[in-house]
Amino acid sequence: MKDFLQWILKMVCFLCFFQVFLQLVPKESYRKFLKFFGSLLLILMVARPIAVLINQDGEWERILKEEIRKGEYSELMLHMEGVEDLDTEVVTKAFQQEITRQIRKIPEAYGFQVEGAEVLFDESGMKPEKVTLDIWIGEEGFDQVEEMEWEICSIYQLERKMLTVRVEG
Repeated sequence: MKDFLQWILKMVCFLCFFQVFLQLVPKESYRKFLKFFGSLLLILMVARPIAVLINQDGEWERILKEEIRKGEYSELMLHMEGVEDLDTEVVTKAFQQEITRQIRKIPEAYGFQVEGAEVLFDESGMKPEKVTLDIWIGEEGFDQVEEMEWEICSIYQLERKMLTVRVEG
């Protein structure tokens, strides 16, 4: 009951502060965008306790992070398509370093320590073809390794057999 009252208090405070903020905005054209944004925040605030009740809170967070990583990869691919005409070794090398950095961040997001990462690219130098990761995990992280592997394969369109994860710990 106490948690429910705190949740109601947060909702009321949010709505009050949001209404004050809307009154401070000088132009009416900005208000419609702020109302839309505020409505989205309100939906998220309402949905969070429901997600906790049905034990899906962590799943939503995982899906959101995965979609953000997919977006980063797609955006990077779009930028590379724009500089294809340059076709310089420096641009390709920088692209490959960025993809390797992104791939290293995925195990780190799961709380694993990345000891080494090797990414081999196809002939164009644009798509990861084979990934090898050396990670150190704690005693409780073994159950998340498979989920991390699936996420890497999903984002970078790798076949599972093209990803090698060597686990220590």
